[in-house]
Order: sequence, then C-alpha cells, then structure tokens
Amino acid sequence: MKRKRWSFCSSNRACPPWQNGFLHLFQYINQNRAVCLCALDSLGKESLKQLLEADVSSIVDRAVRQTAEENGLSAHSPEVEVVICLVTIMMAGAVESWLRGELTQTPEELTRRIDMMFQDYIRGVALRLKAPAAVYA
Repeated sequence: MKRKRWSFCSSNRACPPWQNGFLHLFQYINQNRAVCLCALDSLGKESLKQLLEADVSSIVDRAVRQTAEENGLSAHSPEVEVVICLVTIMMAGAVESWLRGELTQTPEELTRRIDMMFQDYIRGVALRLKAPAAVYA
C-alpha cells in the first residue's frame, strides 16, 4: 500500500514525522471541532492548554532537535531547550486560535509556515553560536 503524501511536501520526498504529527493534530481537531470547542469553553483555556501541550510538546521537541542537529547544534544545548519551550507555547496558542477560527490557514499551510519559522530561528542561533563572541558584545 502506497503512503499518501501531504500536499505541502514536494513530490520527491516524504514529510518528516513531526510535520505529520502537526497535521494529524489539526485533522483530529477539525474532525472533532464541536467537541473541542465545547471543551475549551467549559474547561477553560488552562485546561485545554494542558490537554494540548503534551501532544504539541512531543511534536515540537522532535522537530526542533532534528532541525538543530541538521544545522550543527547540539540537540540538547540550552538554546535548543529555549526554542522548544517557546515554539511549544506558540503552537499551543496557534492551535487554539485555529480552533476558534481566528487563523484561517489550512493545516498544511500552518505547518509549512511553522517549519519555516523555526528553521530560520535555529539557523540564526547556529550562526550566532559559531560567530566570535565580540560580534554580539
């Protein structure tokens, strides 16, 4: 059985697992939007945040560490840990905004934009860490 490729992937490569993770999360929420909105409204923002953070955190953790290693950084450096924390918070907020209809992009488009954002950020961190300290003094 041939595996389906997501629309934002190029025709010559499969999507990395973290992108599939984001897409599956968005698809689950989309298929269960009414239930998720009721949960958000009845449980409150903090409860939904706790429910989402475990899934989002594991997806973000893999994605950021993979990107860091691809850019010559230690996957367990303090800089990478900060990026994981910030991207997890951002993603949980983005998922909530998407659920409420405040973000109207498709799951594929959101995933692609998130990928570009932290790829750029990780590359910037890698460049700063490789540059002489006097440049940023």
